[in-house]
Amino acid sequence: MSLRNFIVTMFRYAKPTYSITNIDDIRRILYLDRDLGTVYQGSQAAHSGFGKAVPYTHIYDRLAERIWCYLNNNTVETMKSFDDWHSSVCEEFCIECTSRGISIEYGLAQKFLNLALKYCYCFGDADIAEDKDKFKYCHIALDSYTFCPSAGKKTWAYYRNFCGMSRASLPTPFYTEVVNTTIKISDLPAWSNLNKSQYVNIQNEMRRYFLATPITYSRISAYDIHSLAGCSASTVLTPFQSEFFIW
Repeated sequence: MSLRNFIVTMFRYAKPTYSITNIDDIRRILYLDRDLGTVYQGSQAAHSGFGKAVPYTHIYDRLAERIWCYLNNNTVETMKSFDDWHSSVCEEFCIECTSRGISIEYGLAQKFLNLALKYCYCFGDADIAEDKDKFKYCHIALDSYTFCPSAGKKTWAYYRNFCGMSRASLPTPFYTEVVNTTIKISDLPAWSNLNKSQYVNIQNEMRRYFLATPITYSRISAYDIHSLAGCSASTVLTPFQSEFFIW
């Protein structure tokens, strides 16, 4: 079993019957699959001025189009090409929202895009895009699990019930507990209020951390990783892949 297929089996919102070549499937995970879990719901957009998802379908449909074009073009990505594309999509998302009277920060736009890519990675044919490094440089989605300075009861319960981990061993919030342990909690804005400069700096810190302290299969002790064919214990996960385990 490949790493991606293994992630598909463990990700609760995986849609292995969906295809990256079908733009309607991308629209479904963005806002249409409300009974199955959507990016809209996961982004807490209802608390940021969006209200119900339906009135803003143009914004989501445009995002689906940008993601579809990215996943299905023939370009083999580099870190710079991905970051440039990511930046343009987030900025466009903010502009689209502003034009419809919704005032949001870059922090909410990144959650929409990063979470959408996370869902798409778990589509049945995402290996087609993976072969062109479309996911290799993807960012860790910043939210209350990976960035914010405190974790609520929901976080503790999730790790206790589904991962069998004690409170003392919890890896979240990843940024403040692992990547930048010296920053003052009072100096951190909410993830949804991050501006572009703050977001980029945090992602760069994340990348430097993973470069200096690679996450390998052998460090993912909560899962049976030995069944992954062709993957040694020293194989390094990308930050994007690691996020599936540290979330």
